Amino acid sequence: MLDDGVKGAGVEEDQVKVADISIHLLEAIENGERLLANPPTPLLGR
Repeated sequence: MLDDGVKGAGVEEDQVKVADISIHLLEAIENGERLLANPPTPLLGR
């Protein structure tokens, strides 16, 4: 679980998980952008 300081401010654990989801989403978007920037070269003759 990510605790970026909000739990210290009294935010409950179930509210912090939203931040966890957004970080995973950002990582997935960034990984997809990297894959699109460097697509694999297709094999010739297929």
